Amino acid sequence: LLLALMVRDEAANLAANLPRVADVADYVVCGVDDRTADRSAAAVAAAGCDERVRGVLRIKVVEKGLNNQRLRFVQEILLAKLLGAGVELPNLIRTRRGCKFAAKCAFEQAPFDAVYDRNKTVARLRAAGICVVAGRTRGKARVARVRFPLPASAVERAAPRVEGVFQLGKGCCTLLVADTPRSARLFVLVNAAFASAARFAPASFRRAGSSGRRRGCNG
Repeated sequence: LLLALMVRDEAANLAANLPRVADVADYVVCGVDDRTADRSAAAVAAAGCDERVRGVLRIKVVEKGLNNQRLRFVQEILLAKLLGAGVELPNLIRTRRGCKFAAKCAFEQAPFDAVYDRNKTVARLRAAGICVVAGRTRGKARVARVRFPLPASAVERAAPRVEGVFQLGKGCCTLLVADTPRSARLFVLVNAAFASAARFAPASFRRAGSSGRRRGCNG
């Protein structure tokens, strides 16, 4: 059974009712009108997760190499879980080569799947209790104001409520301190979830941008 919906400004109804059809429909196709003014797209993205998940953290791509991007993945996925939000993985990863740690360098980009095995990674993250939304949420993500460094214990105590699609700023990369038993356990699980692609393909990396100009590497 396939359930097809066309919606506009139905965030509240989507959040309340989409989880209820999971045991009835095999597939759900939901088109969100471009004129929608509320958080309908985020509600659709989070529908495949626990019913308590409301917001979606869109993980930012950083221009500081693969190691820093991996650190950013772990930090933001852990923070999203502590906030009760889902995560949206990027389609591209950026890196740099031959820069010798210069302040400015040319950067390159490749598909996420050229570096990581997406299916295995997503499966492992979901097994760890992480909500990974499928596809790409629409619209511009708001930038959340988070003051780093941030202890996980502060997030757990405050338990702030998040909604909609949001993104963290340019800071990088080990700024969330896993200082509680729960956050430490999640940190290990999230870090271990990332499975390398069966065959790493450096040739997949291409100079970002049509002009190939040099840009800053500060994220």
